[in-house]
Amino acid sequence: MLPQSLNLYEYAADNPLRYIDPNGFDPAEVIKGLSHISFQLQEVWQRPLEDYVTNGKIENLTSRSAANSAQGGGEAIAGGGIVAVGIYALLAASGPVGWVGGGVGIVGGATLGGSGIHGMRKSAKELAAELPEMLKIYKFEKEVEDVVSKINPMSVREYTMDELWLALAETDTIHKTGLLPQRLDDQAAGASAIIRAEIDRRNKEKEEEDKRRKKCEASGVCLI
Repeated sequence: MLPQSLNLYEYAADNPLRYIDPNGFDPAEVIKGLSHISFQLQEVWQRPLEDYVTNGKIENLTSRSAANSAQGGGEAIAGGGIVAVGIYALLAASGPVGWVGGGVGIVGGATLGGSGIHGMRKSAKELAAELPEMLKIYKFEKEVEDVVSKINPMSVREYTMDELWLALAETDTIHKTGLLPQRLDDQAAGASAIIRAEIDRRNKEKEEEDKRRKKCEASGVCLI
């Protein structure tokens, strides 16, 4: 029996013809994503995060390691499916050690020799120590970007009022933690503003509808 992670139709309760999400903005999934982000910030990270998506630090770190490894043919750092090659940091769920021209592989702190074996340099130690944590933060921040970007003035019109209030509670919580980089924090605050605007719009519409209904009942003349 296959695990649910391999079930391509799990998202649609095994009925993709009936339960569809053509634009990927399903309110329930967005709220679930916001809740996960909120939990991660409060229970896992619990500290201000650096913006690894835009600051180029990962690229700089891997580039220094590659430059210092030129004679040996390159270095590959693998820890939990993380491989660094030149300026590229590749993410994988799991898998073997990556390699570049028979260089040096570092797996869980052990050094493996290849045809171009050479002494471990300071930059390689630095990369092995810092890159796994940096990539975890990078992946988390990309998740924040993806989920928050799905909240816009058009998408929130598909939300019920209950869903709007749930989404607002989560975006407010995310913003109030103060743990996200400024760019992402601004996006979370912007999402809260969009949701509030939609709630206000619906409340005003309801007020106008109530006024029309009362006027109709008082006059006995109703315009449809």
